[in-house]
Amino acid sequence: MTRRSGGEISTRLLHPPVAVAARLLTDLEVVGREHVPESGPVILVPNHVSLLDPPIVILAAHRYTRFLALDELFGRNRTFDAATKHFGTIPMSRVYPPLSAMKTSLEHLRAGGALAIFPEGRRVAYWGESTSKRGAAWLGIATGAPLVPIVIEGTEGTLSLAHPRVRRVSIRVTIREAIEPDAFVSCVAPTLAIMGAWERSVSEILGERNSPQP
Repeated sequence: MTRRSGGEISTRLLHPPVAVAARLLTDLEVVGREHVPESGPVILVPNHVSLLDPPIVILAAHRYTRFLALDELFGRNRTFDAATKHFGTIPMSRVYPPLSAMKTSLEHLRAGGALAIFPEGRRVAYWGESTSKRGAAWLGIATGAPLVPIVIEGTEGTLSLAHPRVRRVSIRVTIREAIEPDAFVSCVAPTLAIMGAWERSVSEILGERNSPQP
C-alpha cells in the first residue's frame, strides 16, 4: 500500500470546502476535466497571470499535485514557506542548473504522481509576454508522462500584476487534450516542438501570442 504524504492528505481533506468557497467567491467554471487522468504520471501545464493560479489548478485537476516553483519565492515569509513545503512544492533555482528539482520531479512522475509547471516561469501581464521554458517538455520525454494544457481565464483580475489586490472575479478553466511526448521524439528539437504544441493549444482559447491585452 502506498503511503500518502501529509500534503496529499491535507489536499484531499481541504478540497471539498475550498471548492465550494471558490465557486461562491470566484464563479469558478471548469471544462474538460476528463482530460486529466485519474491516476498515473501527468504534467499539468497552465498559463500564469495570478497568485491564485496554483490553487485553481489543483481544484480543476482534482488530483494531488506538486508544483515546481522558483526558489526566489521562498525565504520571505515563514508561514508561506512552511505551507508550500507541506504541500510538496519543489523549489527550482533560476540562477543555477536545477538538478535537484529535476531529480525530485522525475522521481515524483515515475511514482505515478501529478506535477504542475508554469512554462512562462513567472506571472505575466498578458499571454505571450514570456518565452516558454522547456522543462515540462523535457520531463515529458524523460518519463513518457503526457502534458495536459490548462487554460485559466479571469484570474488576471485578482492577485495579478495589473490588479494585485483581492477582487471577486469569474474564472473559467479549460483543460485541453493531452500532448503525448512520444509523438515528438523524432523531431529535430523535440522539446521545442512540444512547447510549440502547448502554445498552440493555449492560443486556441486565449488568442495569438505577443498581443498585449486591452
